[in-house]
Amino acid sequence: MLNQMPRRLIRGFRLLSIVLGLGMLTGCQTVTQQQHTQDQAKIRTQLMRLQSDVERLDARMDSVQQERTQLYEQVGALQQALNDNTRQLDQRLAAVESGMTAVSEQQKRDKTDIVNGLSKQMAAIVQEQRSTATAQISSEGYEHVVKSGQTLSEIAAAYGVTPAIIVRANKMKNANVLRVGQVLFIPEEADASERALIFPVVGSTY
Repeated sequence: MLNQMPRRLIRGFRLLSIVLGLGMLTGCQTVTQQQHTQDQAKIRTQLMRLQSDVERLDARMDSVQQERTQLYEQVGALQQALNDNTRQLDQRLAAVESGMTAVSEQQKRDKTDIVNGLSKQMAAIVQEQRSTATAQISSEGYEHVVKSGQTLSEIAAAYGVTPAIIVRANKMKNANVLRVGQVLFIPEEADASERALIFPVVGSTY
């Protein structure tokens, strides 16, 4: 419609030139002015409509800008929340890993303690078995509990050995001192048929 405005103005000027040239009545000039006034009114109306459209477009652009700003704010808030959750998750994972490491180290220490304890117990059992086996192999003989009144010579005679053998087997410092209840090891160096029971002798022990 704006493009039609110059054409109408040109047409009006042409009509005005014809009227002036031919000396037409002033009534024709009045008609041309009215047409021009109507065209200007139409132009003003179109301009007002165009301005109204521009204002509505500006309002719409402002609304879009506000929506865009709100969306950016929401995205920023979501990003911040995601970062916070990520940090919290990292902290929790670090705590879990630290706990697992501590448990693993404790398990290793417990395992080491158990293995060491079992090793010591097994070593003690093996040593005891070896000691027992060695005693049984290298120390065959009998145990004699000294009774009241017994002497070393009588005990030796009862088992068919000499007193020196008993002294040496028991590492006795004084062969003349015996205690009631004392346990003596008697090496087996004589047959059982050669042994005899010895009756107590009063005063020989204390």
